[in-house]
Amino acid sequence: MKSKSNNPATGVDPVQRHGAITQGLHWLTALALAVLIFLAVVMVDLPLGLEKYQLYNWHKSIGLTVLGLMILRLIWRRLSPAPPLPKSLSPLDKRAAAWVHRGLYGLIILQALIGIGHSWVADFPIVVFDLFSVPNPLGPSRALAAVLVGAHGWLGWIIVVLIIAHVGAAMRHHFVLKDAVLARMAPGLKPRGDGSGTE
Repeated sequence: MKSKSNNPATGVDPVQRHGAITQGLHWLTALALAVLIFLAVVMVDLPLGLEKYQLYNWHKSIGLTVLGLMILRLIWRRLSPAPPLPKSLSPLDKRAAAWVHRGLYGLIILQALIGIGHSWVADFPIVVFDLFSVPNPLGPSRALAAVLVGAHGWLGWIIVVLIIAHVGAAMRHHFVLKDAVLARMAPGLKPRGDGSGTE
């Protein structure tokens, strides 16, 4: 469901916003990803010990949460399609936005699955927020574990690059083009221009 708010001057909000559920899922995912990246950077250099184990466990738990959020977002997007992008966007901008979004969705889900698979074949437990353990249906395999841990690391950096591109594009739209792209996903945020990007 999309939301609109009235513009005092015209009575019509130029921003066709995503609905509250879509916005909430987006920002919750963004926060979880930021924590995941922080944990990943910190935990790998820690010496073996309780602190390292705890951070890895939090990383896995939040990673599973992100996987659930991404699946929920895919389902909700089918039920509540995104509002149209501003007409001022060029075809190239629209294609780039679509591919970055698809890339982020696909790679984040793949990254979570690779992380789960690595834990299984490396015979590491997955304990979700110290509440319950995820059953391991696979046997240990050092060779496969080495492949998956390498893939998990490289894919993580690719996701970081895509996130930077996504955030950078949002800032460009808000501060340079002055259109309503960022405002569509930010509660209460108003475009710096008239929302059309033609100012």
